[in-house]
Amino acid sequence: MVTLPPGLSTQQARPADNLKALSCSSVECIYPEPVRSRHQRKPELILTTRLKHYESLLRKNGINPNTIIDSDDYYDSVSVEDEAEKTLSSDPSDANNEATEGQFLSRGSKSIYFDNNVWRNFGRDLRDTDSIFDDMEDYGMAHNLSAEQLELPLNFDRLLLAGPSTHSLASLHPDPVQSLKLWNVFLENVNPLTKVIHAPSVQKQIMEVIGDIESVGKGFEALLFAVYCCALNSMTEDEVKSELYTEKAILWNKCRVGAQEALVNARFTSTTDFLVLQALLLFIISAREDCHQRSLWCLSGVTIRIAHQLGLHRDGSCLGMPFFEAEMRRRIWWQLTVTDRLIARVCGSLPTPLPQSDTRLPTIINDAELHPDMKESVADSSGATEMIFCQVRYEFNAWFQRQDNGKVAKNGEDPWRLLAAFGQKMSENAVADLERTLIERIIKKCDPSIPLHLLAITSARSTIAMVRLMALDPFHSLGRGKPLSQAKRDKIFESSLELAKFSTEIRSMDLLKRFSWHLDYFFPWPALLYALSELRYRPIGESTSQAWSYLSSLYSRHHARLLYRPRGPLHIIISKLAVKAWAVQKSQYEQQGLPVPSQPGIVAIASEIDNQGYRFATKKYDQKNYREKTPIVRDFNLSEPTHGINTSTQLNEDSSDFLADFFDQTAPLDNTAMDWGILDRILTQNPQDFDTSVYL
Repeated sequence: MVTLPPGLSTQQARPADNLKALSCSSVECIYPEPVRSRHQRKPELILTTRLKHYESLLRKNGINPNTIIDSDDYYDSVSVEDEAEKTLSSDPSDANNEATEGQFLSRGSKSIYFDNNVWRNFGRDLRDTDSIFDDMEDYGMAHNLSAEQLELPLNFDRLLLAGPSTHSLASLHPDPVQSLKLWNVFLENVNPLTKVIHAPSVQKQIMEVIGDIESVGKGFEALLFAVYCCALNSMTEDEVKSELYTEKAILWNKCRVGAQEALVNARFTSTTDFLVLQALLLFIISAREDCHQRSLWCLSGVTIRIAHQLGLHRDGSCLGMPFFEAEMRRRIWWQLTVTDRLIARVCGSLPTPLPQSDTRLPTIINDAELHPDMKESVADSSGATEMIFCQVRYEFNAWFQRQDNGKVAKNGEDPWRLLAAFGQKMSENAVADLERTLIERIIKKCDPSIPLHLLAITSARSTIAMVRLMALDPFHSLGRGKPLSQAKRDKIFESSLELAKFSTEIRSMDLLKRFSWHLDYFFPWPALLYALSELRYRPIGESTSQAWSYLSSLYSRHHARLLYRPRGPLHIIISKLAVKAWAVQKSQYEQQGLPVPSQPGIVAIASEIDNQGYRFATKKYDQKNYREKTPIVRDFNLSEPTHGINTSTQLNEDSSDFLADFFDQTAPLDNTAMDWGILDRILTQNPQDFDTSVYL
């Protein structure tokens, strides 16, 4: 018991009121254990339990409770069950911040956190944690890799942890002839899609050091190796062998090791050298298909920190910089934000939160109009320039920033979830604004007979189609929505297949083969995910057979390019969905006594991965000649570098007809928008549990 100080009554001795008095008496206080209150079930839980019980009774008596969704009255009410389940599944403190919720998996000392919408709500498909961790640890591993391929450095451990070396890297450089050829390939295949260097300036420096590689500075040496890596990444094995007279794996291994060593020697993590940042960004772009995606995401975050350290988040004009320097900094900053967002999407994370930025969009001009000594700014070109493809990205990013008011950049929030808060009308207007912008500023200026222009056109149209597909239902942001009618579900399914078909057509165009390294990384994941999910609930018929054909064509090509390369978590999800969807479709054929068609290509790939993880035999798939040889300009008069605008190749008739069909610029904006939350909910359902009311 506690002995009270003189003059202090029992009523006054409450700890909260007289803590000072008690502490002054130096007496230890012992408080009784609080009485546990009786646990009360949440009203929502009681309601949900009763509702499910009543629905089960209706089903037992042959009544389908879901037929209520066809009633007009239904659309004037809120789904009580969905609202209750949403309340139960959410932390009250996070009720207004759904973006903070994620999908957390753990096994022993290992854990992983999926941060964006697809991963956050993936449910049962990601709860098999053993297979998830095993598959992710087996990235890119295969039994049939050659010794040279197994030696490819697929992680950045040394890059981040090693110290500078005093040894010369001259032996890792290609010979002078190979170096010049790789530089030319970079100009044709990579530079028009990145624009993070000023080609005339870099070319002048190359000519100065090519005969005396020992004298090259550390920063420029890192940039040289990054250029080599990008060029090699854009070439096929046959192209490397015929043009450089060596095996691609051998030369690529040397260049990649050289790039990492050069970056370490340049002390890239603490650098203040703009050249080193350029080199690091190009190296990341060259390696994004060949390393563990989560490692790449970490390195991308490091790159953003370096850019912040160099002040790239502030526009150079505000810092008193000459126009040329300010312009190059803008190009780097915008390319870096795009690259980080793409890597984050593939590995299931949100983009790296960016510092508040006032960096303007790069000026749309050719490199020939820029030179290091220029002081005054110039206006955007009125016609198409060699930056036409990058302009698509700039316009899209600028559009997105206008929509979210910087929330994505500041807080790392899921951009598509933010778009949901607009409501249907605002969402439709936003997509219409994007379409008008891209048509007026990009598509109308392009000549589809020019490879770079054709890529810009297809990228702009793909962007519009993807945004339409990803646009959220207006009621989703409020946590309640209207179930989709069968007609709208059909429309979304058809739109997904059209996007898959279009993506396959793009990748088969002869004019775009030199850019296939880029196209295969920009994969229409949402369309593939939604279509596979919907196939689990579709009756068999011509439409589903056609769907399997489209999806197989698209994914088989993607798989072929990634034959010896690491896969990301999205590949695991696709594999699981494909196997499940085909199992449901196959059972329908068997139940109806119909002959079962041959297994679709995407299912064959998925089954092998699902059964054996990523340590699967690769002999069935031949990547060597996956892409036909692409003619590469071999004019080595380096006084006037080309920039991907090669007008010598004409657009074939098939491509022209296809583009005419797909790019009807006079067509009105399709108001059908896909709720990304639909996909989240679909993915959490097993076929036997399917209920049309999940389309909210």
